Amino acid sequence: MENKDYTSLPADGGSIKISEEVIATIALEALSHTEGVVLPAASGNKQHAKQKTIRVKVEDGNVTISAAIFAAYGTSVLDAAKRAQSEVTEAVGAMTGLTVSAVNVTVIGIAFRKAEKQ
Repeated sequence: MENKDYTSLPADGGSIKISEEVIATIALEALSHTEGVVLPAASGNKQHAKQKTIRVKVEDGNVTISAAIFAAYGTSVLDAAKRAQSEVTEAVGAMTGLTVSAVNVTVIGIAFRKAEKQ
């Protein structure tokens, strides 16, 4: 019985299994470098951020990713969400070879910059 937390890809001489956790990590890293996007748990604890931010579902080799983000204040919310979709799709596809069928983005708030100390 196949473990639902992994997706298998055929390979010469066997198969390759990729954990959904790996896919979530790739997506989280892509989001962390996306202009106008702020992660909900930007506290430095990446495991906590991943659990709060990313959900991965793999069916028949197709990946659906759900992401919860904040848009940076002053950024178009729609543009930030579209950039998030594009960056996650590109990163996950390039690093895993899997087809990303959808990246569902929920903008859960606006992130304001902290005032710099003078």
